[in-house]
Amino acid sequence: MLYEITSIRYTERSGEPGREKEDEDSRRRIGSIMEIDPDELIRVPEGSSISIPYVMDAEKEPVSGKMLCPSPVMKIHIKNNGIILIETKNSVYEFKAYEPSGQSHITVTLHQ
Repeated sequence: MLYEITSIRYTERSGEPGREKEDEDSRRRIGSIMEIDPDELIRVPEGSSISIPYVMDAEKEPVSGKMLCPSPVMKIHIKNNGIILIETKNSVYEFKAYEPSGQSHITVTLHQ
């Protein structure tokens, strides 16, 4: 499934808990679209490293071969409203389910 990064905040351990990160890397990531499988994500053990593939950058331009590789995962919350929170050692990433506007769900089949 596709998810959009909606915020990146400091963790409880940072001394500035809950405050939005304002560094250049964090600002550049907000709005990026990632490929996340929630069923796989909930099985990630605490302290593990993860890699999440980018699908589009914040300007919604296609991206290939780029990964988000945050610090080790501390907690993962998947909410009923489609929001995913990934708390790492250094940051809390918030994702929401992404649905491209103006796009329909048409499947194209190639016949040979």
